[in-house]
Amino acid sequence: MDNLIARLRVASFGCRLFSEFYGCLVYAEDILILSHSLNALRLMLEVCEQFATDFDLKFNSTKSVAMHIGRRFNVEWTPLKLASVALKYVTNVKYIGVCLIAGTHLPARRSKRAVLATATWLAGWLVGCLSHAGIVSKQQNLS
Repeated sequence: MDNLIARLRVASFGCRLFSEFYGCLVYAEDILILSHSLNALRLMLEVCEQFATDFDLKFNSTKSVAMHIGRRFNVEWTPLKLASVALKYVTNVKYIGVCLIAGTHLPARRSKRAVLATATWLAGWLVGCLSHAGIVSKQQNLS
């Protein structure tokens, strides 16, 4: 998966924060692709398709979904495709124990256990990213 992340980063599509790439979150074989626009998301899916071709992999298009978040979350869009299969648009999706809900903002329903696990994982991941970027050291306290 490191190769896919690198390809998406080099393609320069997807979300960025302080010049760091946050266009995809990967946990085991689960991938969450984040983009500011539908067109950028289409291009990121093309990168994923090329990755799958190059490494003789298949994404499960029946388990893959798309969701809008933002002012126009309830507008119908042209279908996104992955491996020539149109992705289903959903109003909520579960990713590593967190239920993300479509809307103008990004609220999430979580169990206490999922919140703790996700917060711990995200905090560790963020510290790793920030220390790699030279923003903080792993020994610094983020609170």
